[in-house]
Amino acid sequence: MHTQQSAYEYFRHIASMLHDDEPARPFVRFKIEDLINAYNQGMAVVYAYRPDLFTIIRRVKLSPGVHQDFNEQCDNILQVLEQVNEHGDLIKPVHTERTNAPFGGKRAAWSLKRTPTIPREGLDGAPIEYTIDSVTIQPDVNTSFNVHPPVPQGVDVYVNIKCIRPPTPIRYSAIDDTVVSSAVHSVAVSHYIMAKMLMGNRDAAGYLQESRYHFDLFKEVLQIEASSEQTVERVQQE
Repeated sequence: MHTQQSAYEYFRHIASMLHDDEPARPFVRFKIEDLINAYNQGMAVVYAYRPDLFTIIRRVKLSPGVHQDFNEQCDNILQVLEQVNEHGDLIKPVHTERTNAPFGGKRAAWSLKRTPTIPREGLDGAPIEYTIDSVTIQPDVNTSFNVHPPVPQGVDVYVNIKCIRPPTPIRYSAIDDTVVSSAVHSVAVSHYIMAKMLMGNRDAAGYLQESRYHFDLFKEVLQIEASSEQTVERVQQE
């Protein structure tokens, strides 16, 4: 189970590991702004190597029609899991199919038809019941999918999607309000930060060796195969 702490506490812990956390005088040798920049760079590197660590389940509301686009919520939609109500209660599982057919191809020809206009209530006053038959995700369009039948006008439809969302950078102005979890990527990035800070102290004996040690731990935690040299080179290019 992951624990959480404020971003400030997270950076204080890293400062203590770097022997830069004297009482009432933290972040003297290594400025907190530099730690934040290293954190944001480190998260970008983690995302490049292990995007699977940023998989989330999100409830989203569908738009009327066939094509559903969520590029602001997700970087890559992996699966549409189930149709739910506005409270997240299950209505039915959803079958997700991946296809190479273009949006303008035969498979999606019906997506060009006008969205049906259906009132919220039927002739007997009962709410319109809409359920999704199937979902199609195209491999070259990572942030959208098609639903069949089309979502009618005036009907609220929700689904749970499994997707990958890139990390959100930490801003100094929001450091006390930002939460950092104990998830594997946060642990890995703590070693990345220390490696970056120590790499900048080339005048101190042993710092470069210790920097490489933390890069090795960074790779070990993430279970990535890139060599230390490749990782260091990637960092230096950022």
